[in-house]
Amino acid sequence: LLKSDDRPTAIFACNDLMAVGVMNACSKLGIEVPKNMSVVGFDNTILANITQPKLTSVDLSMKEIGHRAALELLDIIENNTRVRKKIIIDTSLVVRESCGECRIKNEEQI
Repeated sequence: LLKSDDRPTAIFACNDLMAVGVMNACSKLGIEVPKNMSVVGFDNTILANITQPKLTSVDLSMKEIGHRAALELLDIIENNTRVRKKIIIDTSLVVRESCGECRIKNEEQI
């Protein structure tokens, strides 16, 4: 993907570890983040703050996920039910240094 003629200007990875892998691959290919490629991770782990450049990431509360999972498990145990539920947990985007510049550069060229 990174070597293709029609290379994207941004990659959203499933988690921060994968995003770090994308940034490493970009570095090896001479693709500058964020100048030539924006990268965003998901889960906002400690990795996001120790990469160069710092990784933009979607933050979700692991504490909230654990709390909700425990409540659901207790409900299953107490009521002997296995009702499938859709649970939505709020997220937020933590913007750091790994995105933005590429978009601005491309808009200036249009």
